[in-house]
Amino acid sequence: MPTDLKQDHNRIRSLLSQLEAMVAHDHPPPVGDLADVRRALFTEHREHVQREDAFVQTRLGKSALAHARCCVIESIDRKIADQIRRWTGAEVHIGWNAYRADTTLLAKQLRTQMNDEEALILSLF
Repeated sequence: MPTDLKQDHNRIRSLLSQLEAMVAHDHPPPVGDLADVRRALFTEHREHVQREDAFVQTRLGKSALAHARCCVIESIDRKIADQIRRWTGAEVHIGWNAYRADTTLLAKQLRTQMNDEEALILSLF
């Protein structure tokens, strides 16, 4: 796997770990701290998808596999964006336990996606 894409995944995993540490508590962290990590995760993932798309497109072209991969990534990217829109600072505090469950599920899905991407990209070499 190209080094820059692997580094992207490592940064995303680090941000996920920070987010998971925040939601592991019974009470929400300060709104600004949580918002900073959420924004950083969204931005990092969006930038990574653009870099990865450029790489995969050169290897897979317009194949069915490339299309399937694109659909999965768009789905996860949309879930991240939807979560940020749905869970405003006030909503996070009001529905903390539901937010925790939603975030845990999203983190699991994102980690699975990254593992699958790494296996796919490794298979291209």
